[in-house]
Amino acid sequence: MMALEPLLNSRQGMLVDGTDADGNPFIVSNADVREALNRSAWYPDVGWDPTSGTMPISPVAPCTQTGWGLVNLSNIEPMIAHLNQSADLSERPGDVVACMNANQDMREAYWNAYPSAPTQPGELFVTGSQGAERRFV
Repeated sequence: MMALEPLLNSRQGMLVDGTDADGNPFIVSNADVREALNRSAWYPDVGWDPTSGTMPISPVAPCTQTGWGLVNLSNIEPMIAHLNQSADLSERPGDVVACMNANQDMREAYWNAYPSAPTQPGELFVTGSQGAERRFV
């Protein structure tokens, strides 16, 4: 692993750090890939066949069931085109962004209320069936 450290440092954490065919700088970060994945996700339409392999999706706030949307092999080409800047993926609608922001806020509130790791060495947290927390030191 030590031999890779200089390489990782020279790339400044980028997944891709190079040049395009014309010699122009080209970088792709993990955040770029995540954003492309989220933008390329899709929600099935009303005529969608639920026997196609996934559960039926509610047309009202589908983000509560599928997050940013469904992802399958159809996402690969649009993601690559977005990442290599030959095509742009559109921004997600405002209601989807609001729903996902609310989901993230709820996750973070839960994580802060019930941390999974001790805050002090030697502490152990146990959450009871009623959600009451006891601390053992």
